[in-house]
Amino acid sequence: MRFGSLELAQHLKQNNVLMKIDALIDWGALRPMLTGLYKRELSNGGGQKPFDALMILKAILLGQ
Repeated sequence: MRFGSLELAQHLKQNNVLMKIDALIDWGALRPMLTGLYKRELSNGGGQKPFDALMILKAILLGQ
């Protein structure tokens, strides 16, 4: 369990739907599938570093 997950678990009930989803999905396995989806990520064109693709996916899932 990551440090952030541990802190989050202390604030949420164990039956929380987000905790259940986190336990069911292997997020690390998704990262290679997401790498390279953004052309900016591959080009290193300067400017601000792009957001982590896995973080963006999680935000999209939360929005749904």
